Formats: sequence, structure tokens, C-alpha cells
Amino acid sequence: MQSSLFSEPAGPAESIEEIYAELLEQGKARYPDHTFILGAGPIDAEVVIVGESPGPPDTATGKPFSRAFG
Repeated sequence: MQSSLFSEPAGPAESIEEIYAELLEQGKARYPDHTFILGAGPIDAEVVIVGESPGPPDTATGKPFSRAFG
């Protein structure tokens, strides 16, 4: 029998860090020559900024939007 979408989960919910780690592992396995930089900030943010690709400052620090605006 197929489990219900609304049934209780089998175990504790995954943390955002666990989800990011899994996504990063899958991305690196599928695209080994690409650079992946995942988001930062509060989980309950009302606004999210999505960038197209990381620049040199981002890849150097491993954090998104590292270059200072000025």
C-alpha cells in the first residue's frame, strides 16, 4: 500500500544543513566541473535573492554575493 502524503513522517525532519549537504553532494556528482554556492540567511526570510552564477570573490569565499558594492 502506498503511504499517504499526509501521514506522519517516519523520523525527525531534516535540517536545512542536511538538505544543503545532500544537494551539494548530488550536484558535485552530476556536474564535477561546476562551482556550487548555496544560500545564506534566515530560513523565514520574506525576500530571497537568486544569482545566476558565482563570480571570483564568491568562489574564493564560498559565500554568495561576496563582492562589496560601492
